Amino acid sequence: MKSILGKIEEYQEITGLECDNLDRLKLHVKCFHIKSKYLNEQDKLLISKDICRMLKSEFIFCELTTNYDAIDILTEIKSKLSLV
Repeated sequence: MKSILGKIEEYQEITGLECDNLDRLKLHVKCFHIKSKYLNEQDKLLISKDICRMLKSEFIFCELTTNYDAIDILTEIKSKLSLV
């Protein structure tokens, strides 16, 4: 989890973005990796879908701004996450 959060920070530095979307992405990653008795499989599925949606919007942003370094980081983040 720490490596994923570190990659999100690196992505934030490269893009210069300080936005709620990235803060929510960090929060969702933390929630996805927490082993809590209050999170069932349906909750984990919803969280993983939200993470995928947020990553997709970041990919679109990077493609529109032709920021290939940021796309590489997003690809690393996506590969490190084991989402449904």
